[in-house]
Parts: sequence; C-alpha cells; structure tokens
Amino acid sequence: MPNTGITTTQMLAAIAALQDRGEKITKVTVREELGETGSYNTISKFLARWRESQKTVQAIPAAPIPEAVQALFASAWNVACVEAQNEITKECEVMSVKVAEIQKDYAAKSAEDAEAIQVQEVQLVTKDRTIADLTRELTTFAERIGYLTAKNEEVRVALDEAKKAHETAEANVASVEFLIWSGSEAAWWEAGQRGYTKHRAEAGIFTLNDLKKASLADLEKGDTPSLQHVLIVKGGMEPTIEE
Repeated sequence: MPNTGITTTQMLAAIAALQDRGEKITKVTVREELGETGSYNTISKFLARWRESQKTVQAIPAAPIPEAVQALFASAWNVACVEAQNEITKECEVMSVKVAEIQKDYAAKSAEDAEAIQVQEVQLVTKDRTIADLTRELTTFAERIGYLTAKNEEVRVALDEAKKAHETAEANVASVEFLIWSGSEAAWWEAGQRGYTKHRAEAGIFTLNDLKKASLADLEKGDTPSLQHVLIVKGGMEPTIEE
C-alpha cells in the first residue's frame, strides 16, 4: 500500500468487523472503521482486489463430505455436546452454591444495615432534639444579650447624663461665692485670707477654689470652716448668721 500507513492486515480486519456487524462494505465505512485514516483511492483499489478474490473463492465448488467423515463429525459433536453439558451442569452447581452464599451474606448484611440504620435514626432523633434544645438556648441567650445590651446602653446614657450633671454641678459650685465665719475667732474671714473682721461688710467673698487654697496655718489652728460657718451669697442678698 503506497505510503498510507495502513497495512493489508488492518484493511482485512476492518472488513471482517463490518461483516460481523452486518454493515455495508464501502470505502467510506472501511475508512471509518480504520479510524478515518487512509486515502479513499487506496481503499477503493484494495476493495476492488478483495471483491475479485471473493468471487474466486465463491466460484470454487464445495467438495462433498464422505458419510464416514460426517458420522465421525456427528459423533465428535455429540461427545462435545455431552461434555459441554456436563461442564455447564458443574458450573451451574458451583454458581448455585456461590449464589446461595451471596444471598446469605446479603441477608446478613441487610440485617446489619437495617440495625445500623435504626441506630442512626435514633441518633439523628437525639441529635435533632439536642439541636432544638441548643437552638432554644441560643435564642434565649440572644434575647438575654439583647436585653443586657439595651440595659447597658441605658446605663451608659445615664452615666453620661450623670457625668454631665456632675460637671455642671462642679461648675456651678465652683462659681458659688461664700462668706466664711470662723467659730474659733468669732469673726469673718477677710478678703485674701489676711485675717478676721467683726464687721460683716468687711468680710471677704470666696469661691470653692479659694477654700481649696486655704493655708496650712489656718488649718493647724483648727479654723477649718464647717458647712454651718459657710454663708452663700445669692443674688447680692446680705447674708445673715443664725446664733
């Protein structure tokens, strides 16, 4: 065959395969059987030679088979059939045993699987209940967290308001003005903490910061003013002392 890469053996095998399947033998079907290889021209030439050879073979008359040979073939055929039947019977017996074993194993396995499935179903039911319990607990926990978060926010707002109120109170207290009466001296503190005066009009006016800056000497004298000695000046009103 000229440079096709397809041998005579491959061509004959492709033709035989097509005959076995009862398909029509053409250059197209042969090339498809060859895997779409080989040129159509080369395949056509081969098919032409092959068809001529088939005509020659078909033209050779079949020689008659002697009766003795036919009887020998029939006897051999009968023996072969009996032996084949015996082999088939043995194979069937072996297969029956194997099938019985397989059925037994299958029944045992089915019972094990059924038991395992039942156990798994019980486990799944238990898991479902556990999941349901955990879901309820998580829901309760989430609600609790939401409640505590809301309360925390309320506390934060309250603390912010208290802080602002405290800062406002401190600012108000810092701006309050005092007249200070000394119980030990029975006199008023003078302005600038220079001394004492018996005259209210000469008393000094102090703030909270002034009180924080009181000298250690005054404190050592036991002259620390208590609340009853502090008179708050409001709106320019003249303070009074309750004896």
